[in-house]
This record gives sequence, C-alpha cells and structure tokens, in this order.
Amino acid sequence: MQDHRFDTNLLKSLLTTKRFGSRIFYFDVLDSTSNKAKKLAKEGIDEGAVIIASTQVKARGRMEREWQSPEGGLWFSLVLRPPAMELHPLTIIFGAAISAVIEAISSVKCQYHWVNDLYVNDRKLGGILMEGRFRGMEPEYVIVGIGINLNFHAKDLSGEFNAPPTTLLDERGEFTASTALLAAILNRLEKEYDRFLEEGPTEIIHKYKNRCVTVGRKVRIINSGEIEEADAEALDLTEDGGLMVELGTGSRGILYSAERLILLDS
Repeated sequence: MQDHRFDTNLLKSLLTTKRFGSRIFYFDVLDSTSNKAKKLAKEGIDEGAVIIASTQVKARGRMEREWQSPEGGLWFSLVLRPPAMELHPLTIIFGAAISAVIEAISSVKCQYHWVNDLYVNDRKLGGILMEGRFRGMEPEYVIVGIGINLNFHAKDLSGEFNAPPTTLLDERGEFTASTALLAAILNRLEKEYDRFLEEGPTEIIHKYKNRCVTVGRKVRIINSGEIEEADAEALDLTEDGGLMVELGTGSRGILYSAERLILLDS
C-alpha cells in the first residue's frame, strides 16, 4: 500500500475556490468525517470547511448502513450553509458533477445511480450522503459526506453489499492521485453549488442527465413511499431531481427516495 497521506499544502495550491476548502482538516483516523463535520458546524465553522480522513472506522451510508472506509479511499465531508430552499436536487447534482470529474481524471467511464451512488460498469464506486440540521424550514447547516473507493482493491472489502463494489484501482489498474482528485472535485462542486443557488436545479440536472446510469433501465424499487417492492422502468429525471418510473401495470409515478433501487438489466 502506498502512502496516501494527504498533502494539504498541495491541496490548497490546486484549489480555485472561494469557499470550498477554505478550512481543511485532515485526520489519519476518524469514526466518521461527517460526525466531525457536524461537530464543527455546531461550533460555527464557516461554509466550505472540508474534513478528510485516511480511514473511517464507524462511517455510515443511507439507512445507517455500514460504509467500509479502509486506507486508500477518498473519504471527506463538506460543510454547507445554504439558504432555505429545496435541497433534494443537490445530491443528484453533486453526484453527477463528481462522476464527471472522476471520468475526466481517470479516463474511466463513471456515472451516478439515482439517487446518491457513483457507478462504474454497474458496480458501486462510491456514494454521497447529505444530512442537515434545520430550524423550521431554515437550514442551520448541511453536511455532504462523500466516499470514493480509490486506491485499494474491492476484494479487500468484506460483508454483503446491495450492489457489487468496485474501486478506481480495479477499474484503471493504477493508482490515482487522491489530493489532485479532491481538488478537482471541490473546484467543480463549488461552481455547481453556486449555480444551483442562483438559478435552481433545472438546467444543471438537464446538463447532467446523460450521466445518470438509472434512466432507461429496468429497476427494482424497495420501500419507496407506498411501494414496498415493485419492478419498473426508470423513464426520466424530473427538473427537481425526482425519478419518473413506469410500473408493470402501466401506471407512472415519481420517486424522491427509496431504501434501495436495484438495476435489473445492463
């Protein structure tokens, strides 16, 4: 295993952002970068603070599922302080933007799987989890936790998975410069975040729609509102980040969340 310690000075030099990465916290080991980000946010840390860990020992994904975070991955969280607005589309926008950066740097085709996963060759490369603290409708802060399987092998992961995992090392056969990748991600995310705040989600989602591996595929929906389990075809993304589906009965609906969304065909 190579030394994957972040070079925070290099990261700062590669950033072209105004806020994202304005404060950088690096740790060899954390229970969770998002837990640390929440603590800092409660203490008043400015928007754009980034918390990075070489290893996480108690990281969680959606539905409190375990998120394995060994050395060699890219594990970080970002503190946001957005105004009161519908933030659901931001997960999709960030996932699409990150997939584009990974593809540009690695030359490996990377897409996002609705609503918050990064996929390569129908295997899960990473994920995004947004959590917030609100006072009524006003967000006090939002934490964006991002995990990318980078410079280790998927065979080193253990347990059962909702989707088969992969890593960028497995896909491209060589190591990826994690500091440079993080800088490129933060640079792209700030641009898309600012555009989202100024213009809303419609045009950004339209721009990135072709990066969604889910659209046009047969899927199995697990626990989404009134749907306990059903097979459907994913037809399109709505302008506010929903997933339009058609069930086997011919009826159509829009999903905004699901416990699991399994791809059934290639």
